[in-house]
Amino acid sequence: MAALRYRLALDLGSTSLGWAMIRLNHDNPPAPIAVIKAGVRIFSDGRNPKDGSSLAVTRREARSMRRRRDRLLKRKARITKTLTDYGFFPADEAQRKAFVTLDPYALRAKGLDEALTPAEFARALFHINQRRGFKSNRKTDKKDNDSGALKQAILGLRAQLDSLGKDGKARTVGELLNRRLTNTALPAKQRTVRARYREQRIVKDDGKSKLDKSYDLYIDRAMIEAEFDALWAKQSSFNPMLFNDTARDDLRYCLLFQRPLKPVKPGRCTLMPDEERAPLALPSVQRFRIYQEVNNLRILREGLKEEVLTLQQRDVLVSALEANGKRSFTQIKRLLDIGGAVQFNFEDPKRQELKGNTTSAILSKDDHFGKAWFAFDESKQDAIVLQLVQEENEAKLVRWLQEETDVDEAHAEAIANAGLPEGYGSLCSQTLARILPELRRDVVTYDKAVLAAGFDHHSNISPAATGEIRPELPYYGIPLQRHVGFGSGKPEDSDEKRYGKPQTKQRATRRRE
Repeated sequence: MAALRYRLALDLGSTSLGWAMIRLNHDNPPAPIAVIKAGVRIFSDGRNPKDGSSLAVTRREARSMRRRRDRLLKRKARITKTLTDYGFFPADEAQRKAFVTLDPYALRAKGLDEALTPAEFARALFHINQRRGFKSNRKTDKKDNDSGALKQAILGLRAQLDSLGKDGKARTVGELLNRRLTNTALPAKQRTVRARYREQRIVKDDGKSKLDKSYDLYIDRAMIEAEFDALWAKQSSFNPMLFNDTARDDLRYCLLFQRPLKPVKPGRCTLMPDEERAPLALPSVQRFRIYQEVNNLRILREGLKEEVLTLQQRDVLVSALEANGKRSFTQIKRLLDIGGAVQFNFEDPKRQELKGNTTSAILSKDDHFGKAWFAFDESKQDAIVLQLVQEENEAKLVRWLQEETDVDEAHAEAIANAGLPEGYGSLCSQTLARILPELRRDVVTYDKAVLAAGFDHHSNISPAATGEIRPELPYYGIPLQRHVGFGSGKPEDSDEKRYGKPQTKQRATRRRE
């Protein structure tokens, strides 16, 4: 009796698993002849039904706290060892603990003018290391609800500092904190050195109330860096042998090092799988979406007769969408001077508008670039937005904007904090550079533009289009190359590591014969 030949198909969803077992005949290639059995399993989506948050949030937050704690302990151990190796701390642990009674704030202030003993300097630096200030990451900080209050507190504290001590200001944050602690003229509540978060509901002039968020003070990493440099410069003038450049570099690294964020790799381009997808915020990606959508727009006359936009109508509409975040279909009809009982093919009760160039609409605001944004050529616009998307350090980004676009510091800071679209498109910049001119040249649909740009038809990129049938399926990352992340490309690695892991929900089909 011949062995049963069958095919098992799986449909993996976020809340379901569908399956079907299909009988195959003994032809070559085999063909399905009957459904043996099929079904579906429904399960919860792993989210909190009250707020939709992932059930893994609690575990992730606890894990993050453990990691922060572990890193703090490792950093304390590392700086203690470094201070001991360079002769600042004694090697004996009991002797080191004897210095705990020293007031670190007083030492941080004293060290700006007077010589400290090696142990006193080590005590001050060890204390600085425990509270080394906030280092901003503009990509993640935008999502924090209290980031505005935090920045205001940092700016307020920075205004109280001057490296030369002009107008009676403190030279370093350590000196400022020491003054707060020892100034008996201040109320007890103000003689604090911790960043205490406060919320207060206040009534505005129009009678409405709002929640005012603030911090008593907030220290950033740049202040700590400046204090270390000031202390080291002064102490090295008293004892250059001990305070040498090698010790300075090692201690500075221990104090200020911070792990960079692990970059998120975008997916592969649909038509050029070896290239990464372009960010959605790029004006060229926004422009591609506009042309693709407008070229597909149809005017529906009486009897639902479709009418393609003329090239002139298309260009007028694209120009309007380039300068605005959106345009309603009513506005579009007036813009194109279309009268009568007509509507568009995209128009329905759930959709009453076309999206414009969101990035240009944001960056052309008066508090950003204003009308000067449209004076930049398209490549310059892309370069600016790419910098906004990729640069993590706000200070570096502000400097770059001032140097490259001639905006002042206030506008540069506003631009750096602009909320641009997040995520990635489906195509890379190289592909867009070839397809976009074809979409512009005439009112053509995407599939025709793809062919005109020299690519295969987008329907032929699937391996299924070849009709090839194999006795065993290869690792799915090989035929589904554009659906998986970038792998190592090394033949000696496992298939998953070599070709990449999936980045989106996939459907997998397994066959056994």
